[in-house]
Amino acid sequence: MFLQGDGWIHLVIIIPTDFFNSLIDWVWFALGATVLAAGTLYPTIPLTVIVEGTVLWVWGRAHPAQSAGLQKVLAAANLLTQGILILLLYLSSWAYWPTLLAGEGVVWLVEAGVLCWGSKNKLAYRQCLSLSLLVNGVSFLVGLLLPV
Repeated sequence: MFLQGDGWIHLVIIIPTDFFNSLIDWVWFALGATVLAAGTLYPTIPLTVIVEGTVLWVWGRAHPAQSAGLQKVLAAANLLTQGILILLLYLSSWAYWPTLLAGEGVVWLVEAGVLCWGSKNKLAYRQCLSLSLLVNGVSFLVGLLLPV
């Protein structure tokens, strides 16, 4: 949930109690929250992580044996893929929509590979492609609905 009032956008995250499995998870979360709070990331990245993480969490409830640790892996992948996509959109000489759609296609494939790697071979590549399409499709649709 985003709150805006004093010229800054504040991020309020509600996290399921089973999200943190160790002290290292807390450290990574604290580091990420600090970076987000400092406003150093492009505003769509935290929203993408939250939307895709929520979709993956819901999917994981139906597939608990296959979903262990995938939220953290996908969140880390999103920091990389979304950052590169945003940079590509700024630097590209192509029109916006072709660049965005081509970039999203690459993001879909990269995140599918990351999901397969993160699942430690519990998911077949076709399942990873489907899951990546689901989370990226929902995230893309949410992004289209945002007033810009």
